[in-house]
Amino acid sequence: MKASKRVRDDALSRIHVPTSQTVKALQRLDQFMENAYEDDSCRSIFVLGDPGTGKTHLVKHWLAERAKADPSFRAVISEVPSECSLPATVSQLLENCGDPDPDHGSPRERTRRFCDAIAELDVLVIDEIQRLLKGKTATATENVATWMTNQLNKKLCPFVYVGEESAELVFGSGNSYLERRTLGPIILKPFDWRHEPSRKECCAFLHRIDQGTGLEYSGLGRLDFALPINSFSEGKPGQIVRLISEGRTVARAENRPKLTKDILAEAVDRLRVGAANRAKPNPFRVKDPEAGGEPPPNVLDIDPFAPKRTRRGRPRG
Repeated sequence: MKASKRVRDDALSRIHVPTSQTVKALQRLDQFMENAYEDDSCRSIFVLGDPGTGKTHLVKHWLAERAKADPSFRAVISEVPSECSLPATVSQLLENCGDPDPDHGSPRERTRRFCDAIAELDVLVIDEIQRLLKGKTATATENVATWMTNQLNKKLCPFVYVGEESAELVFGSGNSYLERRTLGPIILKPFDWRHEPSRKECCAFLHRIDQGTGLEYSGLGRLDFALPINSFSEGKPGQIVRLISEGRTVARAENRPKLTKDILAEAVDRLRVGAANRAKPNPFRVKDPEAGGEPPPNVLDIDPFAPKRTRRGRPRG
């Protein structure tokens, strides 16, 4: 059984919430595909950001939307293995492309099989691209990056590289062949609580996730909920979803109808790994003047995607 089949239908990670960042990112990816083939090579592009900022989720959503619009659209998601030597990377790519024996054959033979596989694709996504830099020699990194560029030169299919921002160094180290085939990155940032538009988007994000929990509406978009959630998650959408998912698990186990601060406090305790993290104050057990001193805004004033008000103050749509 494939891993995707094990994901519950009501998993919060399945929910896509559009934000100003993700809307622009999806537009960039569509524009990339419109111009992915040059005269002498295919193009590639980066999707970069800290862990938990939603890079992989964004790319999977983009692929699903393209497949929905065009059922013949074909894509494969692979990743750079932790042992990111060239042989290990090629084997990993072959395995994800469906090769029955990815370790068999000489490097030349396996590269040929890889080329045959990606020639049937519209795009290849390579995740965890920053692993090329971590704990490896400059020679090994250059070998893998140069090999990837050689495949782009064969004009078989474009590549989307996904990873942390450090990954840009792989293709920006003065190698003009690599740089010319790679577009400037799409960079996803956490919600910035100090910046009002970003803070409102965080609240709108929480409102949408709240609607998808299957529980009673909890008001997660209110400032008194949103501030400690943002504090724990550091504004990262992936961490926000992780926290609310664990909170829902607690609520279901205790037969509670909706999420509350004490439930989310327990969820924070469950999610913290390591002595240093456990020593930090739990944001749901700390009285914060900023959270309690400002009245919670109406969701309709927060959510840019909510129905607009009429003159009488009632929602439209």
